[in-house]
Amino acid sequence: MKTSGVVADHTLSSHTRGIGWKCATGGAAHYWQQKWAAVKGWFFREEILPGIRRGQLITDAPMGYLPEANRCHVVTAHTLEMEGAMP
Repeated sequence: MKTSGVVADHTLSSHTRGIGWKCATGGAAHYWQQKWAAVKGWFFREEILPGIRRGQLITDAPMGYLPEANRCHVVTAHTLEMEGAMP
């Protein structure tokens, strides 16, 4: 973080991020660059969940799609009782 030309900017402050600031040369852009640098590694980590690596994900399916969780292709007597279920 810069030490010269930095002033508090309370419009950027929050309980989770702490006190917001801006600098004389870059304004709030430097604040957001620092915040992004702090979390960027988490967004692009190799292990998405414990035991699941990025390369193991289904890439041709919609985001968050799990084939084993898709119950629409199986209709049982129990699912017919559910509202909107079609045989």
